[in-house]
Amino acid sequence: MIVASDLFAKDDSGAIVFKKGALTFCDNPNPHWKIKATRIWILPGNEFAFANALLYVGNIPMMYFPFFYYPKDELVFNPVFGYDDRRGYTIQTTTYFIGRKKIEKDKESDSLFNFMSNSSTQKKQKLEGLILRNLDEDETEISPHTLKFIADYYSNLGTLIGIDGIFQPKNSFLSNLTFDIYLGFSKTLYPFTSNGISIYTPFDNNGEIHKNTSYFMGLKLPFRFKTDFKLSINKPFSLNINIPIISDSYFDSDFLENRKESMNWLDSLLSGNEEEQEDEETITETTSFSWTLNGSYSPKLSLLTPYISSFSITPNSSIYFSSKIDDSELSLQEREFSPMKRFFYPSQVKPISLSANISGTIFSYPKVASNVSAKNIPNLTVPKELGG
Repeated sequence: MIVASDLFAKDDSGAIVFKKGALTFCDNPNPHWKIKATRIWILPGNEFAFANALLYVGNIPMMYFPFFYYPKDELVFNPVFGYDDRRGYTIQTTTYFIGRKKIEKDKESDSLFNFMSNSSTQKKQKLEGLILRNLDEDETEISPHTLKFIADYYSNLGTLIGIDGIFQPKNSFLSNLTFDIYLGFSKTLYPFTSNGISIYTPFDNNGEIHKNTSYFMGLKLPFRFKTDFKLSINKPFSLNINIPIISDSYFDSDFLENRKESMNWLDSLLSGNEEEQEDEETITETTSFSWTLNGSYSPKLSLLTPYISSFSITPNSSIYFSSKIDDSELSLQEREFSPMKRFFYPSQVKPISLSANISGTIFSYPKVASNVSAKNIPNLTVPKELGG
């Protein structure tokens, strides 16, 4: 952090106050950006604040900040605010019951404000109410297990709640257990263009709102859903199970793609909507998924060595799901824009396939390699005249 000011002072707590100063994290002689403020505070613990400030990119003023404060501490539910034309104003929250959030790196490493991202090293934390205080000590015992609760709100689209867990026990027959359950309460969004400006609205041509529903095993549910279950066992045999279930092709695109747990505040204020608009122009679609089960078993056969030195059996099973359009219950407008216009069905089933491998030595010939070479050497005798 580079701060320039004609007048500054430091108090007993270690806080430094700058009057009519400039702040930047760019060490170029002519900084690519800087913040000029009436007051700048550098606080203990890498916190800072400024008041009555103008952000300059080059020599061009871009944005005014009446006040800004960057804390080193975190809220326990990790809020992330945002906006895009389709989903509207958003708030994404992630609360960890076990473990803690991982350090997220900016996709654009040359971001002007990548200093707002988390530190490259996790610090020990202390919970005080809804605040997680980051201590000065580095975290040395990072748990491989996580269990978190997710609650998001989108002003146009609706809400998402879910739970996500990862458990990786050591020295156990179970090597990995991963699961997640997401429920999305959403509305169909329709594009609307006025005076050359495109926006999305939950109202159709008749001014009605259509809440999305889904089906599971013949039951009609008032929400969309996605769940995934993964299990890995490594002893006494190897077994991997993966069972995802998803209600529709657009669940990931609506709720989970580009979801974040950390927020770069300055970048978010300055980025505008251009990036989000580009994302919405190409909404991704999940067209298929599969349930899989595979494993292997290799028993020890020491009593049969060398006749059978190794034996393994490998089972495999899978169910492949494809998607197709179902517009039987949808209006003409919903057939184009509803996320429920496609559903999944099992298109290919492989109940079980087994493969086995066996190797060993039934017999060997010749038995001892040294005997072969000895037989091929002629029996020579030395004459008495030569000392034989």
